[in-house]
Amino acid sequence: MGKYVTALFQLLFGRNLTEQDLKEVLQHSGLDHTWTFLLQEERKLFFHNTAPWTAVALSESGTQYELIILRRNARTLDEPEDYATLSQYNQIFNGFIAAIERLQSHILAEIEKFERENP
Repeated sequence: MGKYVTALFQLLFGRNLTEQDLKEVLQHSGLDHTWTFLLQEERKLFFHNTAPWTAVALSESGTQYELIILRRNARTLDEPEDYATLSQYNQIFNGFIAAIERLQSHILAEIEKFERENP
């Protein structure tokens, strides 16, 4: 998404945007962007190094389940760096949707500003 938005700004406005510029847009609007770090690390790992393994974690009471995405073939869930939970992936998804909505508003505002300044 970042490459698309930066290319769009270059094409429409002749301006270069950085990843930091995009994160600042999200921060200034109050959006949490911590999910981007997990997304970046998971993308690197699973696109370039390994395939994800899946498991199911069962609560001690035996009444709740959670899908686990293993980063390596692990026999236990003692090491948090060995896995991510579906809840964490849901945070990525929800953060991504919120970011897209915010960036869309930002792009439209920049287009309106550009049209006012360049009649």
